[in-house]
Amino acid sequence: MDYQSLRNIVKIFEGLDLEVKGFFPKTLTVSEAVLKPEHKQNGSVVIDISDRMTEVMVWKDQKLVASKFLSIGGAWLTEKISARYKLDPVAAENLKEKYGSVENEFKSEELIPLWSKSEQSREMIKRGDFQTVWLTLVKEWMTLIQGEVEQILSEARIFHPDIFFTGGPVQMDGFLEWMQREFGVEGKIGLSHQLDTTPEILRSPVWVPALGMLHWIDYFKRDLE
Repeated sequence: MDYQSLRNIVKIFEGLDLEVKGFFPKTLTVSEAVLKPEHKQNGSVVIDISDRMTEVMVWKDQKLVASKFLSIGGAWLTEKISARYKLDPVAAENLKEKYGSVENEFKSEELIPLWSKSEQSREMIKRGDFQTVWLTLVKEWMTLIQGEVEQILSEARIFHPDIFFTGGPVQMDGFLEWMQREFGVEGKIGLSHQLDTTPEILRSPVWVPALGMLHWIDYFKRDLE
């Protein structure tokens, strides 16, 4: 482990008059938030997809038996959309968030706007045409991720695990049904089961790492008392 990197982080917070009490590895906080003891025992994989990377965490017999960071996340889709339609990253992200769906393919005559990179002109395209492009990109994106997941599970000799997805990109409409349809994967959205908070936060996979960290802090605080 590169402890110098940790010391550098501590110095930054000390410069802000903040005292660092400890570090909580995301690998463990995400798993802590999502997985129950029986999941860790019987075999589970957590696939946490963030903007710039994807983390794969495999559990068996109450142990973290494999983990890997993949250099692909939701930003991959944004970059592809930006290049395909010549949009700036913000416009591409907005288009992805508003119209990116993996529900059953549909044909629509609805027109949606595409702002140019200069934001001086606007083109209109049919939503059905965008959906065709989008589904092709999402299939390519998930094929890259799923290929890595299958390799990790094979090397760890974990067969038929419970599969949990977390992170912002998995919130797109129809994601779980699409995964089953396209890849034969029956997964679940990983949500925190450890803390009492608002339903809106508990239902969002985006908050899983933070909720797992809060659970850890609460656990260690009680352990010290």
